Amino acid sequence: MAPPPPPQHQQCSCGKEVMEALQRIEGELRDMRHGMGTIRTAFVRNDLGQPDYEGHRQAHLGMIKKTQEIDQIKTAGTLKVVGIVVGAVVLVFMSGLSAHLQKLVGG
Repeated sequence: MAPPPPPQHQQCSCGKEVMEALQRIEGELRDMRHGMGTIRTAFVRNDLGQPDYEGHRQAHLGMIKKTQEIDQIKTAGTLKVVGIVVGAVVLVFMSGLSAHLQKLVGG
């Protein structure tokens, strides 16, 4: 003997929930497809007419490399400037110390 079917109102409620979930999922899928279309328009086209994802990635890698090189140049320049300033301060200090020692010695 088969079990009795569930009451009609439960089937209807469950079916309605499933349909609502499917409609929500379809809407989300439609939004995602639209979003992907928008994303594809952000990329230049390659020689095949397709979005050039690899070219875009390579461009970003190139920009990152250039930024790193510029940072290295800035660091080297800053170190040179600091070295010059420290050298100048030491030179002024040594000349003042030399003059002071000459006065003490009587020269």
